[in-house]
Amino acid sequence: ILIAESYGVDVVLNRRFMDRWSANVSYSFNEATIDQNDGFGSITADYNRPHAFSIAGVWEISNRWQISGRWKYASGKPTDEYIVNDNVLGDDQPLRYSKEYVTNNTVRYEDYFSLNLRVDYRQSLGFADLVAFIDVINILGNKNTNSVGFNERTGEDIEDEGSAFPLIGLRFEF
Repeated sequence: ILIAESYGVDVVLNRRFMDRWSANVSYSFNEATIDQNDGFGSITADYNRPHAFSIAGVWEISNRWQISGRWKYASGKPTDEYIVNDNVLGDDQPLRYSKEYVTNNTVRYEDYFSLNLRVDYRQSLGFADLVAFIDVINILGNKNTNSVGFNERTGEDIEDEGSAFPLIGLRFEF
């Protein structure tokens, strides 16, 4: 029987200012653990990021144009501790490495920061609005380590590189 426990709190402040400006600040605290009834007790859940914070601003330039941005921070996700063993295939075989896990979710990946920017153009169609947008997610290209690959030929971790991710789209609002 798997026992999961999670608790937390979210705080959000929204403010609309004069001259077509608005802002949003949010903070979330979360703790999540699981106990797999295997005699080892509770461990941190895979998805647990204790702290998440964001701040956003929107400028409505006109009835048609809008520019917005959001800066985000999140605690690193939990991961396992391990040791690297070498020459696991033995002498006279190709040199290979392996990972031997020694703990479960006791350390964390690095914290994550990102900056997202967006431009919207709105056109009324009478019964609905058509919104064309360009959204650049993670414009700073920070890496968001959720998992790490392992190269068994070199014994090194392989982390995904961070990169900006542009989205271009259309949205209908009724």
